[in-house]
Amino acid sequence: MGSIVRVKQPEFNLRSRLNELDYDKIPYEKMPSGTVIQHVYNQTRANGHMTTTSTSFADMSYSVSITPHFSNSIMLIEWQGIAQQPNTHHSVSIITVYRNNTTNLGDTTSFNGMSATGEFASNGAKYVTASNNFFVYDEPGNRDPVSYHIWGKTSSGGTAYVGHNGVTNCLSVKEIRR
Repeated sequence: MGSIVRVKQPEFNLRSRLNELDYDKIPYEKMPSGTVIQHVYNQTRANGHMTTTSTSFADMSYSVSITPHFSNSIMLIEWQGIAQQPNTHHSVSIITVYRNNTTNLGDTTSFNGMSATGEFASNGAKYVTASNNFFVYDEPGNRDPVSYHIWGKTSSGGTAYVGHNGVTNCLSVKEIRR
């Protein structure tokens, strides 16, 4: 016949143990899927226009950098600003975002990038000013530092106002745990 073994553990107060936990420093590895791990942003009130006359995408010198905590994280990139295409018929101001100034995350099968503001009518001579907002997801696939840059162009002529003077522009990137 077997013998019975009784194990006694020291008593403890569960409430005081929970109060000892430092919730400001939960390890990233313990965060559930879908959690925003970190957030970086560049928000400025423009003291001048962000413009280009190029019909190819040009760097607007507006960016944020982030170093992912996980190689399989998803990045949520968001842009908010006001764009304008003045006095040019059949033309629009086009905006997109590039990863590390090399990879266009926008629509590369047409000229539209991520967002466009302007007029395609043939009469021209109109100012078109509108909110220019977008969001896109990116998967860098590693833990190397990554930067996201706003690029702009005009579709067929004139000056593209990718960011308007006196308006608050914001480029935001959130790392989301998988």
